[in-house]
Amino acid sequence: MRNGIVGWLAIAVALAACEAETETEVVAQAAAIDPVPLAETDLVYLGSQAAPIAVTVGATGINGRLTSWKVSAAGIAPSPLLDSALIAGKNHQLHVLTPAVAPKLERELLVSASIDTGTLWVRTWRVGNDGTFTSLGTTSYGAFNVLDYALGHRQIGGATKKFQLVAPIVRAGGSPRFVTWEIDGTSGHLDGLFSIAKVSDQIRAFLAK
Repeated sequence: MRNGIVGWLAIAVALAACEAETETEVVAQAAAIDPVPLAETDLVYLGSQAAPIAVTVGATGINGRLTSWKVSAAGIAPSPLLDSALIAGKNHQLHVLTPAVAPKLERELLVSASIDTGTLWVRTWRVGNDGTFTSLGTTSYGAFNVLDYALGHRQIGGATKKFQLVAPIVRAGGSPRFVTWEIDGTSGHLDGLFSIAKVSDQIRAFLAK
C-alpha cells in the first residue's frame, strides 16, 4: 500500500519543482512508480518548522492505513516514517485542525475519518517528531446509513484551544444531515454537539459563539 503512496508523493514533489511537467509525462511516471493501484488516497500537511511532517492514507475500499512522512526542501522526495494500524472501512479522509492564528507553525492535530458498514467513524491523532501516531479520541455517527461525507472546521474563541468539526452527511433514503463535534485542541477529546436535518437557527446561533 505504501509503494503506491510513494509514487504519488514523488510526483507531487516533482511537479512543485517543475511546473512545466506535462500530463502525459505525469501519467507515465505514475504507471512506472505506482505498480499497486489504490482505491483511495488522501494527503495532508501537519506543519511544524522544526520537523515538518505530512500524512497520507492509502485504502483498498475495505480498510486503510495512515503513513507519516518526513518533508524536506522542495525537490527532495519525502521519506516514509511510520504506519498506523489498519483502519476498517472505506471513503477515508484526512483533515488538519489548523488554528486561526499562525497556522502550521507548530504541528497540528490530525483528524481521520472513514465509513464502515454505514457508520461514520471520526478519530483524532497526534503525530510525533518520529512519525509515531498516538490515538487521542474516537467517535462514531451511525444513526443512518452514511453514504458520503465531508469535513470542515473552525476554531472556537475562548480561553482554551478548541475546534468545531462539521461533517455534512449524505445518507441512504433521506435528506443530507449535519453532524458537529467539539474537539479539545490539546487533548484531542471529541464531544458530540448535535445532528440536524436542515441548516437552521441552531447552527447560526452556534456559529455566532
